[in-house]
Amino acid sequence: MNLIDVIDLADPPTRSLSAANVGVSLISKINILKVIEPNEWEVFTLELASVWKQQYSRAVRCGGAGDMGRDVIVYQDDSAAEWENFQCKHYSSPVGVAEAVIEISKLIYYSLNGEYSLPKKYYFVTPQGVSAKLLNALNNPERLKKELVERWDK
Repeated sequence: MNLIDVIDLADPPTRSLSAANVGVSLISKINILKVIEPNEWEVFTLELASVWKQQYSRAVRCGGAGDMGRDVIVYQDDSAAEWENFQCKHYSSPVGVAEAVIEISKLIYYSLNGEYSLPKKYYFVTPQGVSAKLLNALNNPERLKKELVERWDK
């Protein structure tokens, strides 16, 4: 797949290890996810859209340099008015506050500059999960806002 990929959800791709068949193994599902190559993580996330095709009409991978904080975006209908962002992070440890703030800041910056509208929903997709501190910030909007403001100049 290329830097920008679109999947026709009526005819999803098939691969030996895909979002549709990850559960057919004796290895635990989370351990399978951990061994996917980091550069394939966005492709895997894009494929998840084919599993969720009843919820989304279109999925686009735009990760890489110049993605403006968007790795995989999905649309609920063809109007593209409402979209959701999947931020893909395949690290060897849980995603922390510093990494999350960078990604959320990109989204704020580019939406304020009119590059795109704010997404309806924003997800971190990571096999290692998020740190306890990030989880607390994500569950407390005021704490998350404070982290964003304090780290904005960095």
